[in-house]
Amino acid sequence: MTKFVSSNSDAMASDNSQTRGNRQPEAEHVQNRSKSESESNSQKGALDAQPEAIIAVVPSESSLPTVGQLMRMVSQKLLGLYRSQLNHVPESITCHLFSNKLIVWVDGSVTDVEKRLAEIGSTRLKVVRETFDRLFKPQIVALIEHCLQVDVITLMSDTCYEQGCTSLTVLLSEHPRVRPSRKSAGST
Repeated sequence: MTKFVSSNSDAMASDNSQTRGNRQPEAEHVQNRSKSESESNSQKGALDAQPEAIIAVVPSESSLPTVGQLMRMVSQKLLGLYRSQLNHVPESITCHLFSNKLIVWVDGSVTDVEKRLAEIGSTRLKVVRETFDRLFKPQIVALIEHCLQVDVITLMSDTCYEQGCTSLTVLLSEHPRVRPSRKSAGST
C-alpha cells in the first residue's frame, strides 16, 4: 500500500512496508509540521516587515492596452483639446501607429476664424496658424506622451485650408507597449 505524506516543502510517496519502523507517531508528526510552519511564517513575516523592499511590477500582456485602444484614447483626448481650447469640434480624428511613428489626421480642423481669413485672402492666416501651432504643440506632445507612455522626439504638423484638414506626424522614442493582436499571437 502506498501512502502520501505532505509537508510544506515537499510531497513524498512511501510504501508502508518500508516505513513502518521509521514512522513517527501522528501527534509528533503534526507537532513537527506545526513548528516548521510557524518558522516559515515568521520568516515570511520578517520579509513582509521590510517596507522598503523593492518589488518590480511588470504588467502582464493581458493588462496592456491594444493599439486600437491607444489610438482611440489619443483621438478622444485630441478632440477634447480642440473643444476646450478652441471651442471647435473637428469632424473626425484618425490615428495610425507604425512602430515608433504616429500619424494623426484631423478632418474639419480649420476653425471658423481661419475659414473666414482664408476666404478673404488675408495675410494674417499664416500668423493665426503659427500661433495655434506654437500654443498647441506642447499640449499635444504632453497628451501623446501621457496616452502612449513614451517620449515624443519630434512633432510636425501642417494644415491644408482647401481641404480643411490637419496632419500630425510624431516620432516617438520607442514603440509603445501594447497587447499583441490576436492575429500575431495566433501566427507564432
